[in-house]
Amino acid sequence: MPGVLVADDDRFAAEALRIHLTRAGIETAVAASGREALAQFAACQPHVVLLDAAMPDISGPEVCQQIRATAAGAETVVIMVSGASTPSRAYVRNCAATSGVNTFVSKPYDMRKLIGLVQQKLERREEPAA
Repeated sequence: MPGVLVADDDRFAAEALRIHLTRAGIETAVAASGREALAQFAACQPHVVLLDAAMPDISGPEVCQQIRATAAGAETVVIMVSGASTPSRAYVRNCAATSGVNTFVSKPYDMRKLIGLVQQKLERREEPAA
């Protein structure tokens, strides 16, 4: 079962993330659209979803809302990634926050920092409850 689902319609960006996550020892699935992301989520129920904000069929915030509406989605960490320009960024952040996104990351991002963030979120999920 993949620990991370990368959902991005930019296939180059999604593949780059998959390669870096795999090199870090993290099993990763990739989806190229919102619909595909929802199908992949249902199939593999990852612990972390890296979700592009702007996809052509279903927006990232809407995908997040649909993930949150599932039993497994309540515990899933959703990290939204957006390349929105500065004037649009506040709107995208607001949409992300109201849809249940845990963390927002702006493009271009530092790959090492993003992989570190994902690893941190996965480690927190594995910590035993006190």
